[in-house]
Amino acid sequence: MNSSSKLLIGLIAAGGIVLLVTLLLPSSIAPTWVKIVQPALLLAASVLAAVNARSYRSDLRFAFALLAGFLLLYGLLNIEPFNDQAFAWLTDSYFRWLFVYQLIDYTFLLGSCFFVIRSIMLTRMTMITWLSAALTAALGSAVVWTAIPTYDQLTSINGDAANIYLVIRIFDALVITALVPVVAIYIENARSHQKESASFVTALAGVIVGLGFVYIYELATGDTLLDISANQIMTGSLLDAMYVLGYWVIGAGLAAHWLNHRLAFADLDRILEPAV
Repeated sequence: MNSSSKLLIGLIAAGGIVLLVTLLLPSSIAPTWVKIVQPALLLAASVLAAVNARSYRSDLRFAFALLAGFLLLYGLLNIEPFNDQAFAWLTDSYFRWLFVYQLIDYTFLLGSCFFVIRSIMLTRMTMITWLSAALTAALGSAVVWTAIPTYDQLTSINGDAANIYLVIRIFDALVITALVPVVAIYIENARSHQKESASFVTALAGVIVGLGFVYIYELATGDTLLDISANQIMTGSLLDAMYVLGYWVIGAGLAAHWLNHRLAFADLDRILEPAV
């Protein structure tokens, strides 16, 4: 087991501790903790994704660079003072600008998914990975379909907010549908590319958890996303803890991936070093 593998295991274990801390903090402290930790983790992951992008000269270079852009914009959106100031400046047009902001942000993420998928080539997909894609697509369709009643209610109140609500669900469903079979492919090929697969899969799994758990939570509880957002977001709830864990896991995977590349280059330098 090399240093990158040890780092990955250690960071994932630390992520479990962070999850428990988020759940066990008293209600007077938990909201402040969540408001600080979530954007901090997203911004740190953005830096790590940008650093990883420099290690490649292929599709994965674009994949990591676009992921860095998504995480940066997503992290800024999670900074409460930044969001409050934007609302104060934009007032009635806030939701319209937020809609444009989210479209740009998710364009980065969907572009990252495109380059990840192109880098592995669909011809490498087995029956298991095609099945995982089909099941994930079915779940994504259910997530979008269950949003229609709430979307109709929101349309009569604020059309821009309704569009954000529906479009983000569609984008999240598309991203998860794209990434789950990628994770399955990397797991299937883990024997031949164990170190790189483990760290990369960890980062992708963090993206899936960070984007998708809320919809599983919604389907399981029967509450609408609006009710969940009003009563459970930024309170130290299980949902908050899973967001924190998802963002932590993204950073853990990216950090281990970067270290693995550093070690690979160091090994190559030793091999190519002329004998003295």
